[in-house]
Amino acid sequence: MRALRAGKVLDADQRAHVALFMAYQYTRVPVSRRKTETIQHSIMQLLARGQAEPSSSPCQSNDASTRSLIEALRSEGIRPIRLDELRDEVGQHAMLASIFRADDLAPVFNAMAWFLVRRKGRYKFVTSDNPVVYGAPGDRDRGVGLGTAGVEVSFTVSPEIGLLANWRAPAGQYETPGTDGITAIVNKRVIAGALRFVYASEYSEALLRLVLKFRDTAPRVVVRGTLD
Repeated sequence: MRALRAGKVLDADQRAHVALFMAYQYTRVPVSRRKTETIQHSIMQLLARGQAEPSSSPCQSNDASTRSLIEALRSEGIRPIRLDELRDEVGQHAMLASIFRADDLAPVFNAMAWFLVRRKGRYKFVTSDNPVVYGAPGDRDRGVGLGTAGVEVSFTVSPEIGLLANWRAPAGQYETPGTDGITAIVNKRVIAGALRFVYASEYSEALLRLVLKFRDTAPRVVVRGTLD
């Protein structure tokens, strides 16, 4: 990170280390844990149906096979899992499940083209409790993945330097001139991706208005469908 802030071109090992650092910064934060917890909880609920009671109240299932299975479990001294207990169980493991994804994400970040943008103008780069965010440039910042051709990753190296990663050039490190417009776009994406906290190097009324505008807009995962 010191080398990046100094404007040095990273060697292969340094670049791999920064890519892994970015991956951990993406996976270890509350937003990522919440996404993982939502997915795991939905899958566990689907798998547990028929082997679990629907709530903490006595089972009132109309499904005869479900009632029979629950009674069989009870006759063996096994208390059926209650669906409302699954989220607590998932929450204990969501942190590790999120972090384990870092090793898979690091090569993806490493394979992208990195553009270092040096601040120029009124604005400085900000960061948040979700410091690595990605989306499509412009107003299409939702519904894209890291493998999407138009995706752009934003990561603040310092208040003076922002790192943008995308697939528009071969893997490597490039310098690009900064403008107020570029900094504003990056900051907008970072602020919209924050869960609770945005960090800036100085107080700004304009920044505060932007934070309030995008309050409670952190990315969420919605799981739909069934398991066959």
